[in-house]
Amino acid sequence: MKFGIIPDEEIQEGRTTDIYFIRTEEVLRQKGVNPREVAEVIITGGGWTVLAGLEEVAHLLVGKDVNVYAMPEGTIFYPYEPVLRRAMRISRWYGWCEQRCRC
Repeated sequence: MKFGIIPDEEIQEGRTTDIYFIRTEEVLRQKGVNPREVAEVIITGGGWTVLAGLEEVAHLLVGKDVNVYAMPEGTIFYPYEPVLRRAMRISRWYGWCEQRCRC
């Protein structure tokens, strides 16, 4: 399964991430903090949206120690809906996303 222009292995091995994940990891390591982390997915623009892609997310996370909470595939939702409850939340003890998104 392909996730786009970035090879699956780079995503799963944590070689691809947003810079804020790296900076957050550095600050928390310096402070000796190891919090529970939550990565949220949210849509900020446009009108209504249909949730799609859960199968791809599940494939990406096979073998990872994470919990994923998502609305059902095909659900219609709107920008800025509380994604923690409605769209998707991926959580684990600190170190999963912040390992350069080792997912």
